[in-house]
Amino acid sequence: MSSCNSHVKQPIIFFCSRDVWLVWSKVMNWCGYSWSIPSSVDGFFQQSDLFAHGHVQRKVWYLAIYAVLWFIWLGRNNLVFNNVNPIWDNILCLTFHRIAYWVKSIDETFVCTGNDLIKSLEGV
Repeated sequence: MSSCNSHVKQPIIFFCSRDVWLVWSKVMNWCGYSWSIPSSVDGFFQQSDLFAHGHVQRKVWYLAIYAVLWFIWLGRNNLVFNNVNPIWDNILCLTFHRIAYWVKSIDETFVCTGNDLIKSLEGV
């Protein structure tokens, strides 16, 4: 059953639109995975052992979840309150830069930039 038609405890805006699904899919493709969108935010974290290998990749994966959620939230707010349609590819790019910034703030040994992350998760 689709999360759009079920009673989920998570805000539907994070899962129920084609554009949002494409953002999540691009993140998963970046990781090299094909997938099915979970019905809740918790589902992303429960799947983390499948997608992240090692301590640094797990940090990046968790931060990626938070960054995507944050930028979806901002994009939707901009649409609702300012009548400005989000440019989801830009949001995805900003997400990778935010991830790099956040990881650097908690791990001084992390040397990847947002552009490095956009290219590949392999070097992380």
